[in-house]
Amino acid sequence: MNIRLFIRSLTRNWQENLVSLAGLSIGMMVAILSVSYIVFESSYDTFHTASNRIFTVYTRYVLQGSSPVSFAVESGMKAYAADNVAAVETACIVKKTTTDLALDNSVFKGIDGYYTEPEFFSLFDFRLLSGDPGLLAEPGTIFLTVRLAEKLFGGIDCSGRVIMIADKPYTVSGIVKDPPVNTNLDFDFLLPELQAEAAAGAGKDAEKVNLYILTRTAYRETTSLQNNLDGYFISAGREKERTEVIALRDLHQYSSRTEKSFLIFISVSLLVLFTSMVNFLNTHFARIRTRTAEIGMRRVNGASGRTIIRMIIAETLLMTLIAAIAGLILSGLSLGYFQKLTSVTVQLYGPGLWKIQVLVVALTLLLGVTAGFIISVRYSGYNTIDLIRGLFRVEKSYIRKILIGLQFAISGGLIILMVILYQQLNFLKRTDMGFDPQNRLLIELSPALANKYEVIRTELLNLTGIEMVTGRGSAFGNVDIAMSVLKGENTPENRFFVFGYNVADNFFETYGIKLLGGNTFNDISGRDSSLVVMDKFTAATLGLEHPVGEKLKGLGMTLEVIGLVEDADFISLSSQRMPRLYLQTSDQCSEVTVKYHGDVKVIMAEISGLLTQLDPDYSPAFSNLDDAVMGLYKKETNLFNIITICGIIAIILSLTGAYAMAMYLAGRKLRPNSIRRVFGASEGDITARSIYEIGLPVVIGNLAAWPAAYLVGEKWLSQFSGKITIGVFPFIASLLLITLLVAGTVYIISRRSAFRNPAEILRQE
Repeated sequence: MNIRLFIRSLTRNWQENLVSLAGLSIGMMVAILSVSYIVFESSYDTFHTASNRIFTVYTRYVLQGSSPVSFAVESGMKAYAADNVAAVETACIVKKTTTDLALDNSVFKGIDGYYTEPEFFSLFDFRLLSGDPGLLAEPGTIFLTVRLAEKLFGGIDCSGRVIMIADKPYTVSGIVKDPPVNTNLDFDFLLPELQAEAAAGAGKDAEKVNLYILTRTAYRETTSLQNNLDGYFISAGREKERTEVIALRDLHQYSSRTEKSFLIFISVSLLVLFTSMVNFLNTHFARIRTRTAEIGMRRVNGASGRTIIRMIIAETLLMTLIAAIAGLILSGLSLGYFQKLTSVTVQLYGPGLWKIQVLVVALTLLLGVTAGFIISVRYSGYNTIDLIRGLFRVEKSYIRKILIGLQFAISGGLIILMVILYQQLNFLKRTDMGFDPQNRLLIELSPALANKYEVIRTELLNLTGIEMVTGRGSAFGNVDIAMSVLKGENTPENRFFVFGYNVADNFFETYGIKLLGGNTFNDISGRDSSLVVMDKFTAATLGLEHPVGEKLKGLGMTLEVIGLVEDADFISLSSQRMPRLYLQTSDQCSEVTVKYHGDVKVIMAEISGLLTQLDPDYSPAFSNLDDAVMGLYKKETNLFNIITICGIIAIILSLTGAYAMAMYLAGRKLRPNSIRRVFGASEGDITARSIYEIGLPVVIGNLAAWPAAYLVGEKWLSQFSGKITIGVFPFIASLLLITLLVAGTVYIISRRSAFRNPAEILRQE
């Protein structure tokens, strides 16, 4: 291929070519980000050599009348698996902890690590730079990652140095290379699991831990493995509990529970890429058509049909390569924003991510060769004289119209989904969660303040504008305890799985949750961990018509129900509603809620001053309760943002295709339109005819997208316990918007063509 001729052909019609390259570059950017997201999300922990033989084990609790719930296993499962399941080669306990580290006079807060065992390095390929894995069995040792060692000591040459954790000394005995971002096992330090044993004491077997097992062979189906591990519960007569075994490679998708959003995102990205490909084909058809004389002269000079095909394929491939490079640059520039939209630390390069580059290269070659072949085969078959003179057989534009219709079917479908998502998010924002979110402020406490709730509460109530104060054991949207309770005799049908919320006095009053019967904790003198408050949903689930005064067994004690309150949702409505109990089992408080009146900025400043006096290292962390409610739907909001952006891109690309189609038809119909003008047709008649010719496939394509968009929308909405009913508005809005945009685009092109002098055009013909 002659590069100079290629550059000349690009510059000859630079505006159309620039539009074509820009559209394809944007499509490639979306495709690259999509491929990166898909590969990254699917690459978690695949870099471990034995990743296809590593599994994690959960306890699967079977609920009455609802779906099973999975949570961490008891540490005793490890010994059972090693002794009774032949398929298990080795097993390792991993228990997460977040703590403060003290070094000299400095305190480093909120550092994440694991209690684990020497087998940790047998299962996982986390590279140990120094130290012996066996030391993880010795009390008082600690392994640091490179990043934490550099943060604490300025480098990794720190073996033998001592770090204080909870006033106990730990000696640095090993350095581990930083875990990659695409792992579920992210940590900054490792401690011997023996330390967790000492803390657990006699209740060690009941301690909840993450258990990872390495099997002797890879398993496609884990049913037999689960059946063997189920013996742990069967032998103890625990009929409602079973095991759930998840492959390490699948753990990320399992834990994030984003299957529907993940599939929707993949589909949307592929649709945008398809739109850009169709747009590129349409505009490239028009570009090659302007070079028919050149192609004819090449035929005169002896070029064969194959030579023409190779030339056009090479040029098209070069254009897609330019677009791919531009797409990579745009992807790099927009990666940070994309990470914020998806709440995923997507990377383009890293362990297990080589597939991204391979797929981008394959996509570029496939698009370039396919587009070039389609175009070249069509024009290489024309008669040489006709090519030189620009005379062609009558060309039907049915295929191009179908492609235009497909483009706008995609654009219209994305608009429909965008409106449905917006309506659902707006519905969730207005939905009554069972409490009053207005004028409530959430304050996250530091670990140093967690034991000072009563002092904080007293001081806060002395501030102007604060009406009520309460506290919770965990942050809003989280659950403090997952436990089983027994109602009556110890039979399977009388045992239930419930969530426990550890709350302070005034909780229901501060949140505005209505008391239906009995008492709240305000009416009880002092804390009593055996007293609980129940909501209506839980009472109905447990079959308690009059729950106040009922006795339940749970947490190793007898629990007495002292009050019944209205239902209130503190987790997303996209999650299954669970039975819950409000209780007071701990003085620890990680979050304070205040009801206030007045200027919230002034109140926040006063609270910050108060809390920093109690903890000089405290970093103020505030959020309004109504914002926290919408924060429960962060994934849904991110999906809406992604579909909105993809929809806008698809519309722009589709309008570019409509523009190219209008230009193509305007050029092809100069003579017929001129004849119509001679016989009395007006400029408006010519323009209306052009709008109809392009607008009809656009409208048909939009209508064809309605059923698919409706089904996708209904599938996505099915995950919510409270949801909208899809009406006609999203579909009508999509049709009107697309129709107006296309009509405006075609009107500009066709009207400009319609005003040309017909006599001059016919004279040239």
